[in-house]
Amino acid sequence: MVRVYKEKTNRQSWSTEAMNDVVDAVISGRCGSLKASNEFDVPQTTLERYINKEREIPSIWLIKLLGNFKPYLPQEQELELVTYLKTMEARLFGLTMKDLRTLAY
Repeated sequence: MVRVYKEKTNRQSWSTEAMNDVVDAVISGRCGSLKASNEFDVPQTTLERYINKEREIPSIWLIKLLGNFKPYLPQEQELELVTYLKTMEARLFGLTMKDLRTLAY
């Protein structure tokens, strides 16, 4: 077992707040994409992709995802389901995976 995991890549090391600020700055015309990417420490190609997304569909929210799996449930519904499962577990009424899938879908 590895004691200290050394990450081999720096993919998605930027923050979502910084990306939102950079996209707003470039779209409003305060600075160009190259200068903004250097200033806010965001990759330029990623920045340009998010700028194009924002221009096509305004007010799109930014979610960082790695891999092929995307969340199916909205965040609020997932939190509601988690709280329900925890309260049922606290009452010693365990739910099976089939019950969970019935509740979720």
